[in-house]
Amino acid sequence: MANLEDNNSIGWYGTGPCDDCSDFLLYESNGDLKSGMENVVSITQVKEGGYVYTSWSAAHDQKQRTVWDGLPTQVKTATDKIVWIKDGQGITELKCGAPYMVKIIEGTSMEIEDFHLAGLGNPDAGRVSEE
Repeated sequence: MANLEDNNSIGWYGTGPCDDCSDFLLYESNGDLKSGMENVVSITQVKEGGYVYTSWSAAHDQKQRTVWDGLPTQVKTATDKIVWIKDGQGITELKCGAPYMVKIIEGTSMEIEDFHLAGLGNPDAGRVSEE
């Protein structure tokens, strides 16, 4: 488990063999953010090509929630809240084996099970896989 305390943390998500790993969902099934996500400003994922990025941002999440709150009841009834809130986010989960940069609010922290920080000061420095 990694306790992210720096404003910007770079690392990868996952455990052992990839077939045993479960993705880390950023949202609960009711559309609420996972505990600790209130401290996250953005998460950027480096795609397989190595120079293409996709991201999640707290600003976009808040915008979607504000719009949802103002929607008429008829629209809310016909639309799934979690689908509405996730709309427009590049990522909604941390995928096993993928690298990420997580930016959090200064002075806060977030714990992510199975997130491995990169860098020389970390025991997993340079590790891409257990095998």
